[in-house]
Amino acid sequence: MRRYPYDLYASVIASDATPDSNGNYTAQIGTFSKVSVCRDLVNDAGTTVRLDDQTTQVYDYKIVLPKSCPEIAAGTPVEVRDGSQVRAKGQVLRFYRGQLSCQLWV
Repeated sequence: MRRYPYDLYASVIASDATPDSNGNYTAQIGTFSKVSVCRDLVNDAGTTVRLDDQTTQVYDYKIVLPKSCPEIAAGTPVEVRDGSQVRAKGQVLRFYRGQLSCQLWV
């Protein structure tokens, strides 16, 4: 059994909002790119996570990542993929870097 069998993709802003010839701003374009390997754990029990503002929220998935992964900001859209199949997706609620691994809650 592999420790991190899936891939984590995060939405990266490909371009900033720019004005067109009429002065109207176009939307930012985001694309998903691979950030790290991971494994996902479904929250079947309705457990909550404490956010940075000290509120709590029920999360859908806890995603475990290797210690070497980059920090992912709260609010970033992410997807867990198994090849081309999307296993989990949502916005990051919290990121935590521990002694042995990193965790994020979606």
